[in-house]
Amino acid sequence: RRVSGGGRVADCATHSEARLTVRTERRLLRYLTPRSGWFSLALATAFLASLLDGLIVVLLIPLLKYLFGTAGALTAQAPSRLEDVVEWVLGPLIAGATPGQAAARILSLLVVGLILKNVFGYLDPYLVNWLEQRCLFDLRQDLCTSLQQQPLAWLGRQQTGALISRVVNDVGMLRGAIIGATATLLREGLLTVIFL
Repeated sequence: RRVSGGGRVADCATHSEARLTVRTERRLLRYLTPRSGWFSLALATAFLASLLDGLIVVLLIPLLKYLFGTAGALTAQAPSRLEDVVEWVLGPLIAGATPGQAAARILSLLVVGLILKNVFGYLDPYLVNWLEQRCLFDLRQDLCTSLQQQPLAWLGRQQTGALISRVVNDVGMLRGAIIGATATLLREGLLTVIFL
């Protein structure tokens, strides 16, 4: 069956649902804008945790080289671009050091990196959950204010359980849609880029 614009009914329904979803997301983001600084901090902690996660894996290459005494490249081929970057970054740290001293310096850098990664790894979900809870609190406040402004006749026709379900359960289902999806997309996307 076709509609007046030439498209199919199912296509129009899907398109209108997509517009509704985008409109709903924009309305939900209104609750995030007063806390945009906190949201930026949460994204920064996710970025730093992912970056440090990749750095720790990369630091294992020179550590193993100095621990097991292989002074050359890891393979018989020419050094990779990653090894060149690691040598450029670690060069001033391990210049003139014996293999044991170089391994100790890299190991201490690895421990500091692990501690920082764990701190940022803790702050990331903490900030995301805090922001989600604050946004849901504001959304519930607005919903309760809207319900209190409804006429008594309308409230008399509604079932109490349905109204409570709207305030508690339906708002709770939006929890991950506001912030969590964005933070997860950034975190996992960056980890994919780092490990490739």
